[in-house]
Amino acid sequence: MQDGFYLSAFVGAGLPEAKTIGRISATFKGLYLGLRSEAISILNKAFPELDILEQDCEEMSWIESVVCFSGLGKGSTISDLKDRYFRDKKYFKAKSDYVRTQIPLSGIKAALDILEEEPKGYVILDPYGGVMEKISSKSFAFPHRQGLLISTTWTLTWE
Repeated sequence: MQDGFYLSAFVGAGLPEAKTIGRISATFKGLYLGLRSEAISILNKAFPELDILEQDCEEMSWIESVVCFSGLGKGSTISDLKDRYFRDKKYFKAKSDYVRTQIPLSGIKAALDILEEEPKGYVILDPYGGVMEKISSKSFAFPHRQGLLISTTWTLTWE
């Protein structure tokens, strides 16, 4: 992927946006610093099996993207970011890890089996590399970059 992309995958049986609860599904969230048409072209070259269409992508300002990634839900506005009290209060437990080597298929299958068990959970996969790989850990206080493939965040939610 190009350096202007941020792409994250949410995988599990307990996804907040999932239409079917209890079965494993995947949701992709991304951010591209450019035009929607450019993003669609790049994504379709990288992931032809997804057949990304124009209606699959929204063009928005940077601050609108903050609302999108905030977890506040569809229909939220920029002013909702300033609201200190959530209407839909949910609780969660999360643990993050870093992956340095490719996960074998048997490991992925085992993780999916765990995510299907009660209570339902999901994992957020954030790829590393790109621009982060180019910046020395000595020049910016974030040592978790060189040699890392992805960051994983294992999450359980409840009300």
